[in-house]
Amino acid sequence: MVAEAARSKYIQQKIEWKGFEAGFFPKSDIISYENKWKNLSKAIQNSKNGSFPKIQLQNEDYSVRYVSKVADVKNDMALLLNIAA
Repeated sequence: MVAEAARSKYIQQKIEWKGFEAGFFPKSDIISYENKWKNLSKAIQNSKNGSFPKIQLQNEDYSVRYVSKVADVKNDMALLLNIAA
């Protein structure tokens, strides 16, 4: 879980907010970010004008949501921006 927290600001904030001491158990939102990390990472790298083919994620209540723009996940990910010289 620590490795995922390093890659995802969303997971990091959930762990900090809920805390391991409080009996933290990841719900579907965190698990979907873990499982879709590779897909999201590749989609962001290959995005055109900030858009990519939609990827299915889940919310904490197990409802489905789709993301298709870098802006949709920018605040949830630990993005390392590469600015070409």
